[in-house]
Amino acid sequence: MSVYLLGTNSFLMELIVKCNIDASIFQGHQKHETMACLQDSNGHFISSLSSCFTGILSPLEAEARAHNVALHWLSSRDQRHVIIETDCKQILDIMKARNFQNNEVGDILSCVHKISNLHNYRI
Repeated sequence: MSVYLLGTNSFLMELIVKCNIDASIFQGHQKHETMACLQDSNGHFISSLSSCFTGILSPLEAEARAHNVALHWLSSRDQRHVIIETDCKQILDIMKARNFQNNEVGDILSCVHKISNLHNYRI
């Protein structure tokens, strides 16, 4: 992925970081969790975030919320030039198509899209 974004510019390669984002649902406890892990261009750990919330969301809504929480966290760190990785193909498809439905998931991902454009994040 970084080859397509960076070409052969080694200076930019050092500036790029990767953030893996995921969500978990704990139905028995009526909670969901969002997680993000930040790595440098060599794959070395930089920082991570884990947030737990009360309530059960659909898997897609939990993933959308995880992206929203993670991007707010990255922007609060003033982290720029971030490659976002997700295991949720549906989120990826919505973000690539910019097809934000008029529902909770669409509203959350519309915010994620605005933040990602502002800080030069790539999903």
